[in-house]
Amino acid sequence: MTPDIQSPAASDGQKPVILVVDDDPNNLAVLRDCLVEFNYIVLVAEDGESAIQRANYAQPNLILLDIMMPRIDGYETCRRLKAMESTKAIPVIFMTALAETEHKVKGLEAGAVDYITKPFQREELQARIAVHLHNRELTKRLQEANELLEARVEERTAELAGTNKELQAEITKHKKLEKELFAAKKMEIIGQLTGGVAHEVRNPLNAILSIFEALFKEREIANNPEYQPYLEHIRTQVNRLSKLMADLLELGKPLKPVAIRPLFLDRLCIDIIKLWNLTHTAGEHPVTFIIDPALCNPSVFADGERLQQAIFNLMENAAQCSPKGSGLLLRIVSATTEKLHLQVVDCGSGIAPEKLDRVFEPFYTLRKGGTGLGLTLVKHFVESMGGEIRIRNNTPLPGCTAELILDYLGNRDIPHESVKTSS
Repeated sequence: MTPDIQSPAASDGQKPVILVVDDDPNNLAVLRDCLVEFNYIVLVAEDGESAIQRANYAQPNLILLDIMMPRIDGYETCRRLKAMESTKAIPVIFMTALAETEHKVKGLEAGAVDYITKPFQREELQARIAVHLHNRELTKRLQEANELLEARVEERTAELAGTNKELQAEITKHKKLEKELFAAKKMEIIGQLTGGVAHEVRNPLNAILSIFEALFKEREIANNPEYQPYLEHIRTQVNRLSKLMADLLELGKPLKPVAIRPLFLDRLCIDIIKLWNLTHTAGEHPVTFIIDPALCNPSVFADGERLQQAIFNLMENAAQCSPKGSGLLLRIVSATTEKLHLQVVDCGSGIAPEKLDRVFEPFYTLRKGGTGLGLTLVKHFVESMGGEIRIRNNTPLPGCTAELILDYLGNRDIPHESVKTSS
């Protein structure tokens, strides 16, 4: 269906603007009168350069372009109009006396939408202009609709991305809680099972140890060097099993602190190092102790006995993972105003990244002959005080850093105690 060409109007309700380009003043006058009669606003240009400038400035709805003009012809004018971002969408209709097919093809190749030969028929000119104006209006509306659709798609995509991010966070949180619940249930079951077994095993062990001590006092056995290796082996194995039973019983206890109080962490570390030096061969794993100079009062809320055992266990684990003769580093640092970080650094070969998350699992061990309860107990003790424990590989290697994170008291006016180790 042919659009209404009697009362053309742009989408904004204004009359369409047509730029007529022709170097013949008579042709310009005829076209202008005709187009004004068709209810268009008419602009004129007498050469290609001025046509390009006027089209760029006025942004007409359509251009009627002659081919034979001085300096640059209509073909080149059209090509330049189509090369400019500001004018490439304006439809161009060639109006010329050149009627040969090759000229029409050349005009369409230059970017024109139509080709009218002179002399023209008024009705044909009116119809063709109306069709191309209508097409341009539809194209403009389609472009606007596409832009609006793209904007809505981008907006919706952003909303979906935000929703997906929230869902991922919820899933991660759910998995973390699920993992924590599973670990808690696992520890509860282990505690129930091992607690009963440990009590049943400790009594026979104590009896064995008593018999062993009595045998050891027998003069004939005590003075016979042949028996000494066997007796020491029995003692070592019984003591090892006794410690394992004690650890199992400890794991069976509820996660509840028994003696939380303010204490100076530096004094506790000094006491631990004294105990370390008493129980280890000199030079086997010397300990270097460092405190962040900014910490004038490195104090925490903790259970001194459990904290001491946790740190000592970490140092034992670090020593077993380090070459003989290599040192350990015990370091107190302040990462925030609310938390105090105690680090135990070893010189070992590190832990495979895929195994880092498992080091605190009960009975999981990376050492030959290990029980897999040392770090589990440490985590148990630290969490009973409301703290955290992390283990990471040093960058660069060698070694790992085990880090305890506890509530920092700072310079609060609270009476503090230090834990003294027995010498």
